[in-house]
Amino acid sequence: MRRRFAVPEVTTLRGAVPDRAEIRRTTVLGLALGSLDVVTTAEHMLVPPMSDGNPILMAVGGVSPWLAYGGFVVWFLLVATLALARDDALGYGADTYLLAAFSLTGVANAAYFVLGTTVFKEFVGQYTALTHLYIVVLAPVGSLAVGYLWASRRYRG
Repeated sequence: MRRRFAVPEVTTLRGAVPDRAEIRRTTVLGLALGSLDVVTTAEHMLVPPMSDGNPILMAVGGVSPWLAYGGFVVWFLLVATLALARDDALGYGADTYLLAAFSLTGVANAAYFVLGTTVFKEFVGQYTALTHLYIVVLAPVGSLAVGYLWASRRYRG
């Protein structure tokens, strides 16, 4: 008795990635300002004494500053890739996260290095519990919610 096997469908990269008409300006802005955060976080994590406002990075940095910084860079690249590759709620959520988390911190860190101003860092230092809540919960969940609303308004028919 002869068996018949189904020929698997060939999947192309073009079919796996959603079509993108253009790269959003918000993505470019988020990548540019977020890159400041990647560069300045290297100084926070790799130059003793290690100090960063992110409790997760500090916990991992207690084991290995290089592992903490590497994880941070991977997280940035993952979010950036989603923002660039997706034209749906997840992509818009990644866009929002680039602006709400990476860009905000990047600008504050750059201002600290260039101008020596610590206004933002003074404020953050006084309210560490709120800062940790923002970093760990509000920025990621809020970005997904805003991204969903943004995408649904954009594609409302």
